[in-house]
Amino acid sequence: MNDTYFFPAYSEKMNDYDAYLLQPIDYQYMTTNLLQPVVVASQTERVDKYLPEFHQYSKETYEKKRNKKEMVSRRRVHIQSEQRRRAQIKDGFDALREHLPACVGKKMSKVALLHSTVQHLQHFEKSQRTIKLELQRLIEDNEKLKAQLNMIQTPSLSPFCDYK
Repeated sequence: MNDTYFFPAYSEKMNDYDAYLLQPIDYQYMTTNLLQPVVVASQTERVDKYLPEFHQYSKETYEKKRNKKEMVSRRRVHIQSEQRRRAQIKDGFDALREHLPACVGKKMSKVALLHSTVQHLQHFEKSQRTIKLELQRLIEDNEKLKAQLNMIQTPSLSPFCDYK
């Protein structure tokens, strides 16, 4: 296989870029199987249509790469927002753990922490009902005592009372 290509039509006006394009191509290290060594039919044809650098930057390839970059960017944003959400959930569980006396300083699963929270709230509800009942009983006792005090303090027309 011939490693060098010479195109006399371009040799008169050769600049650095043309010299770069006319360098030999090592097909052994190419990553695509679509490109095969090119045999030029006419020496007046353009070199750029036979070189792989020009084929890989088509509009379709550009769009695919741009879409892939956008997908990667969207994926990165999604991952970051998911990490923030998980961090907020973790902070919430940590705050909850600090407010439960049975859980302070203990390492426990989130499920166990939630069960402990439910038990703690049920205990508070039961205590609240008990306190309300006690308060109602005390209010009633207070009313009875006030009534008795009023009876004692007001003079009665009872025949058994002594008047001075």
